[in-house]
Parts: sequence; C-alpha cells; structure tokens
Amino acid sequence: MQHVDTQVVDEIGRLDMDTVGQGKAEIVMKGNRIEGKWNKKNKNSRTIFKKDGEEILLQGGKIWVEVVNNKTSVEIN
Repeated sequence: MQHVDTQVVDEIGRLDMDTVGQGKAEIVMKGNRIEGKWNKKNKNSRTIFKKDGEEILLQGGKIWVEVVNNKTSVEIN
C-alpha cells in the first residue's frame, strides 16, 4: 500500500492523489508485512519502496499496488 495525500476535486467525489513525493508504504510479500517508505521524484520516474534505506525488491509476476489516503485506517489480517 502506498499512503498518499488526497483531495476531492469535484461534486461527485473524485480524488486527486499525490503520487509524486514520498510517504509511508506497507508491503505484503511471501506472507510477511513490511513497513517502509515510498519515493517518486517526478511523474515520469518509477516509485521506489525502501525499508531502512534499502530498496525493497518486489517479486516478479503480478503486483497489486493499493493507493490509500494518509488519513485512512487500514487493517491487514
């Protein structure tokens, strides 16, 4: 999960999600939950996920990234 700042942009509730910058990340991989940070320098760069300054290498194959509001409480079980 990539935690980001969001803003409502219209009357039907569509959101603008700030996916450039940095923030909290939670990754579930091989049955383990890893808490770290994400960083994206600009809209054309890739998002980097890190824990303790080291890049988290994601497994090959299908990857699902959930982008959530910083103010949203998320439960993983």
